Amino acid sequence: MASTELSKGSQLSDSDLNQELKRPKRITITVNHSLYTKLVERSTREGRSISNLASYLLQHDLEGLS
Repeated sequence: MASTELSKGSQLSDSDLNQELKRPKRITITVNHSLYTKLVERSTREGRSISNLASYLLQHDLEGLS
């Protein structure tokens, strides 16, 4: 079984590495006040977090392009 060394010195098998690569990734973005206000209002109205709404909107828009 092959393994991959990480920068911390630990190793992952190919299977573990595939699982790690499929995990959701965290990003940070900067938005203007107007967009932030719209996100807050919509997320409150829909009962979801701003992060969840932003992720949904990005995914929905990007998948629509393919």
